Amino acid sequence: MCGPGGFYRVKYTGRPLRIPLEMHVRKEGVAITFAEKLDKASVEDVGRYGVARWNYRWTESYGSKRYRVSDPNKEGMDEVNVVGAKLEGDGRTVLLKLEDLRPVMQMRIDVDVKTAEGEVVKTTVYSTINKMP
Repeated sequence: MCGPGGFYRVKYTGRPLRIPLEMHVRKEGVAITFAEKLDKASVEDVGRYGVARWNYRWTESYGSKRYRVSDPNKEGMDEVNVVGAKLEGDGRTVLLKLEDLRPVMQMRIDVDVKTAEGEVVKTTVYSTINKMP
């Protein structure tokens, strides 16, 4: 019997994985590398991304609500403007230029782009930025 919250079975289907493989923070933004080559037009459309960020509070009890990075005294999360998106020379790495990029406990990046062959890549990447380069 399987319970909630587990990763129980992986079955090879022979189809390609359309997933992000790595992410790096750069001075100019966040670079996400995907498993497949991507479609330049979809990648460079900033409307295909949604970015939000928030922090937690360290307390002696378990768990925390989300707190805004812009105002740590307010609950919630901040939407982050994507001011640019560029497909790099390898055809698999997207450089997202984000407004006011800074250290944060949680950042969510929603992605809705296409591969070079026109297949949909719709995913969410969660990350932490401990320090800026």
